[in-house]
Amino acid sequence: MRMPPLHRLAIGLLLTGLALRLWIAWAPFDPWQLSYGPLVDDSFYYFQIAKNIALGLGPTHDGIVVTSGFQPLWAFMLVPLWQLTDDPVLPIHVAMTFCAVLGTVTGWGIWWLVRHLAGEVGAVFALGLWCLSPYVLQHTMNGMETGLAACLLVWTALYYSTQIRPGSAGTRAWATFGVLGGLCYLARVDNAIFLAALGLDGVLRLGPRNALRGGSLAAVLAVVISSPWILWCWSLGSALPESGPAIRQLSQLYATLSAYSAHAFGSLWFCFDNLVILGRHVLSQPLVPLPALPVGYVLQEWMPGTAATWVTIATYAVLFGLVHFGPWRSVLRPGRFPSFLCVWAGLLLLAYATAVPGQWFYDRYTFGLTTFGLVLAGVVVHGIHETLGRRAFTTYMTVSLLAITGAFAHQSVRVFGTTGGKNVVGYYDLARVLRESPEFPEPIAVIQSGVVGYFAQKKFIALDGKVNSEAARALRERKLFTYLESQSARFVVDSYPWLVELLLRECSQNEARPALRQGPLEFEGNPVGLGVFIQR
Repeated sequence: MRMPPLHRLAIGLLLTGLALRLWIAWAPFDPWQLSYGPLVDDSFYYFQIAKNIALGLGPTHDGIVVTSGFQPLWAFMLVPLWQLTDDPVLPIHVAMTFCAVLGTVTGWGIWWLVRHLAGEVGAVFALGLWCLSPYVLQHTMNGMETGLAACLLVWTALYYSTQIRPGSAGTRAWATFGVLGGLCYLARVDNAIFLAALGLDGVLRLGPRNALRGGSLAAVLAVVISSPWILWCWSLGSALPESGPAIRQLSQLYATLSAYSAHAFGSLWFCFDNLVILGRHVLSQPLVPLPALPVGYVLQEWMPGTAATWVTIATYAVLFGLVHFGPWRSVLRPGRFPSFLCVWAGLLLLAYATAVPGQWFYDRYTFGLTTFGLVLAGVVVHGIHETLGRRAFTTYMTVSLLAITGAFAHQSVRVFGTTGGKNVVGYYDLARVLRESPEFPEPIAVIQSGVVGYFAQKKFIALDGKVNSEAARALRERKLFTYLESQSARFVVDSYPWLVELLLRECSQNEARPALRQGPLEFEGNPVGLGVFIQR
């Protein structure tokens, strides 16, 4: 029996996406991965923690202080890589290969989800965006938990939509759903908000009695699976990873420079500014068809950020209304619109605008939402396909695909064609300076310590608090120099000079400040950071 054309196209897109991801995974580490690839400094927090677990040192970044400042499922998946080889680079390539496979599995899930909600035309469109988008490639190939979390979100949503939501789930289906929920939480703890949205939808959809009957089994299994990690975090002082409070502390610190908001940290206007930034990250990606595409790119380039966000929000609102309430409602298969995604989106954005306002991470924090933007894109395209005649739809898709091609080309240059703050080459050069020069006393205190801690081959202290609760306490109490003295650390360094100066100034207000000697660090004649010697 001959395979339908749309199925062949879907397989072709999956294979093309896998080939692109594998090419990224195995591109030369130096210079391509360092200068142009999707790895970031935080990727190396995972690599270093996985390496230390493999060496028998436990979940620690610096080899001394145990930490809960990471997402556990991805970190423990990486541990075997460092048990098999002493090569520092080979495990990174293999880890990115894991990311490539996960990205392909996620695309397959998106195909099935959109096919279930609407139809195959929309499913192919959504799959094509997932497989080829530079934005998606950047975040699913960054060596972090982002791709794993998106994969589990998509498959959990698909399983819930097909097996639980119709109301005929048996014991086995509810048990499987509970296992998926537990893994979802271990992939990223903020996925608990997603699971809560599913639970609320289940109560409204199935009724409290039916939802409780099956949901209690799913909840017990999810808690059993996630409880070791929750208990571990609790033993270190909180039921949540310590990186969350540390990021909030850093955000408060950066707010003293008005780096991300002109309003006081924690104020209502500060939270509103965060919502605008979050909205820009979610809404400016080319994940929906015309008329929203290429609205995001055009507005980013030519309009002020706040105005761009609100115009794009209005565009999305129109699309949502057309799909949910308007003429395209009829093309959705009865009762299948995933309204729980809207609840999840609102709660997640509110949580990050108020509780963990790490603005510099918002593009990664919101990646799950933009992933489900693909689902909306597929549903909208299917609605247009069912509404327009063949000739009009062909014209629409031609214009839309041309716009997508231009947007993706523009974004490819921005994401993979330039060396910028997202790349790790500056941190790597700093690590080489520290490794090859004997003049820097150990332990070296490093603020952004991912790449430096992994490659410097010297004893170091992670100073930003995300993986070091002792440093986080020192930052919170404004007693940084007291902490450094307790660790016999006499040298502080980072790639960003303003960050070193800010930390030394703002986090040492409750103690006498020692004499400091500071100067730029250079590698092959180029500045790579600022080093500060603490005089005693």
